[in-house]
Parts: sequence; structure tokens; C-alpha cells
Amino acid sequence: VKEVQTCVLAIYTVQTITVRVSDVNDNALVYAQLSYDVYVTENNPPGVPIFNISASDPDVNQNGHLSYSILETSNERDLVLRYFSINKENGTMYVLVPHRSEEH
Repeated sequence: VKEVQTCVLAIYTVQTITVRVSDVNDNALVYAQLSYDVYVTENNPPGVPIFNISASDPDVNQNGHLSYSILETSNERDLVLRYFSINKENGTMYVLVPHRSEEH
């Protein structure tokens, strides 16, 4: 299990989201980079992709399958899962609720 930390900055709000990229086999994952800064605009429409985490596995077939998930801590859980989701198959992140700076 490897982790990619993604920082999401929207207007005046900074939220750190840790994404777990999992694979089950013997070869290490390869990441395009380990940390990303992602800027989400105010009132970004829900369901529109905002970012894609890039990782690859040198294994082939089923052993090369990756799974992406948001890793939350107890104090981040409500905020992260309320505002963001990730496609577990391809690492694409989405905003679930439009960000409005007057809410923060």
C-alpha cells in the first residue's frame, strides 16, 4: 500500500486529502509524483472530474490491477467524504458539493 497526498485549495480553504493506492503483488508501484497541489474553483459543478492521480504497476493482467481510495482520519471524515470522491478503478477525483467560500 502506497499513499499519495493530495492538497486541495479552494478560495480560502485548504484541505489535505490522502489517497491510498493499493495493489496486491510483489512489484512496487510507480508514481508520476508523490504530492500534488490541486486548485478547486468556487462553485465547481458536482460530478465534474477535478484531478487524476497517476500510478502504474509493472505487473501484468490481474496482478497489475490498482485500487484507489480516500484515506480519512476521524477528524477529516465528514468533510472529506462530504466534498470529495474518487473512482476506485482509475484514481479520478470528483467534487460532490460545490465549494462556496462564504461557508468557510
